[in-house]
Amino acid sequence: MSCFFVTAVVAHIANTPYGKYFKGLFKLKTTIADKIKCHFNIRKVIGHINTGELIYIDDYAHHPEEIRATVKSVRAMFPNHRITGVFQPHLFSRTKDFAKEFAVALELLDELFLLDIYPARELPVAGVDSALIGRDVRRIPVNLCSKELLPEMLSLQLPQVFLSMGAGDIDREVAAIKNRLMSLINKM
Repeated sequence: MSCFFVTAVVAHIANTPYGKYFKGLFKLKTTIADKIKCHFNIRKVIGHINTGELIYIDDYAHHPEEIRATVKSVRAMFPNHRITGVFQPHLFSRTKDFAKEFAVALELLDELFLLDIYPARELPVAGVDSALIGRDVRRIPVNLCSKELLPEMLSLQLPQVFLSMGAGDIDREVAAIKNRLMSLINKM
């Protein structure tokens, strides 16, 4: 069971009528991620935005199996919601080696924004970019964009559930994404 799934279930329960039974067990004044210790890095995934119109979750998933587990967990929590995801591939070598697996996992979303590859310690590899993943995603709409243009791209359609994933520097965009989504909600 993924650490995100446990976090998500606890947070979901806490925000439902059943939450009153659990508030004594979990003092949910801090983030759920602070309460559940995992063996890998989890960003504070719950609570970026959770209004009646929109849920925004940021997760560290950066491998096809992690992405699959995260999207399936989010889908289980919000089965009747459209899930829009943004993924920032991490490393040229990983993108090259797992492009098809990334595509299959990302097709579990309803719509996808693919950002440029975060290179970390690697130099660019000829012919390897985010479009390598995007070409194999056929069942859902794919938007290729830079992380700088992402907040503006979000104005095309307000998502019901927005999920950002990656191990690069996408976490630095959380505030801008959150602000953009909130401004769109306020215009409604």
